Amino acid sequence: MRSEEYCLELFQRVKSFCLLHNIGDFSSLNTSVGNRAKRTRKTLEDFITDISDATCGQRAKVCDADVFRSKLFYPCLDRMVAELERRFSTVAVSVLEGVEACSPKSCNFLDVKALKAFATHYGIDFVPEEALVAKNFLQTGFSDLKEQQMPEVYRRLNHGMFPTLCQLMLFAMTIPVTSCSCERGFSVLRRLQNWMRTTMTNERLHSLAVLSIEKDTFDTAPVDGIIHKFAVTTNRRHSLEY
Repeated sequence: MRSEEYCLELFQRVKSFCLLHNIGDFSSLNTSVGNRAKRTRKTLEDFITDISDATCGQRAKVCDADVFRSKLFYPCLDRMVAELERRFSTVAVSVLEGVEACSPKSCNFLDVKALKAFATHYGIDFVPEEALVAKNFLQTGFSDLKEQQMPEVYRRLNHGMFPTLCQLMLFAMTIPVTSCSCERGFSVLRRLQNWMRTTMTNERLHSLAVLSIEKDTFDTAPVDGIIHKFAVTTNRRHSLEY
């Protein structure tokens, strides 16, 4: 993408879009007065200010292809490439390859080279012979090794016979854990506890949150059984005291 041909093509697309929607310096800015309030249109500079500030800290008025290329297009691409190199460095790649080598579903399962780089990153003195012996041991222990999950393989391995390999698999099972489920829980609370439910108790809020967060599990529950259990729990019509 970092070529003058692609940049010129993209600039023409942007220019056509701006002309179509009457944005920026490519077309005359129309203003109208209605209800004694002046309405103005945003220019193209207003739309790209946030992008250029976030990428290169510059404020450039885009008026031709040269300015677009030097002030916006190339800085954005360079910033994206730098971020990709920073986030997916050689260290991160070696760690991910090590995690893959610990999965029995992978074609590189117990690959010595990947496991050795993985162990070096965490300062583990890995013994390559453990991987060779463990592979034969697991193939005889499981009839369908590729269908197994990593925790099942970890439980089958003897920690005394394969100490460093078990330690690597423990790291591999821990690394992919994220906080996505916790963040989804907070998003659910924003939808549940609104201004119409300010008097709701914590117990009811907790129950509604569980139903919303675990929606996939709740959808498989028998609805008739839940209704019957709710009906026989208490007679709500005769429990009111006047």
